[in-house]
Amino acid sequence: NKTSKILCLIASIFLLIGIIVLIATFAAAPSVETVVDDSSSFSLDLSDSNHCGYSLYARKGGNCDIIFNGIIKTDPNGGVSTGSDVGLYYCGNYADPESWEAKHDPELMIVTVTTHEYDMSGMILGSYSILSTVAPLWAMDFCEEVKGAIEALFAMLGLFLLSMVLIIVGLILSCVSCCCMGETRSKVVVIQQQPGVVGQPVAVEY
Repeated sequence: NKTSKILCLIASIFLLIGIIVLIATFAAAPSVETVVDDSSSFSLDLSDSNHCGYSLYARKGGNCDIIFNGIIKTDPNGGVSTGSDVGLYYCGNYADPESWEAKHDPELMIVTVTTHEYDMSGMILGSYSILSTVAPLWAMDFCEEVKGAIEALFAMLGLFLLSMVLIIVGLILSCVSCCCMGETRSKVVVIQQQPGVVGQPVAVEY
């Protein structure tokens, strides 16, 4: 009947939208902006004591160990750091195939995360110079990277919940429309006796 067809159509729309939103949920990726691109000599602003630091990347395929050991960091006071003093060693931490590093052109690999240096007076704030003697680097604000990942996670969670609600509503409407389609009017046949004719039943349809 007409009601069941309308419900079926609405259910299909809800299911279709729900599936589209679900696909968009897993396809979504955090937006990434690097502060340094393909450079062997640059400066990083660490004038804020609350800054998380910077992630340094290199073109994938290079020797990460050699690149890591070839980075020279100079603090605002002129202090020089090399090797493990530059930052955390991240070589060997391969990116997920769906990550921004893997989709970046060219594909990148993380080398290290570097942050403030300290001296006898405490944290050294200011502009740090980075020199890569082996290969050019890309730099990303680590704070913004973490913030972007968290925002993307909550956005994905919201989209996932929305898609589930749409799909569940669509399934419920599908069940209701099926029930409506199953309702049919049955024909009732009554055998009744016509006056004046004895013993001869007549079928009357209502």
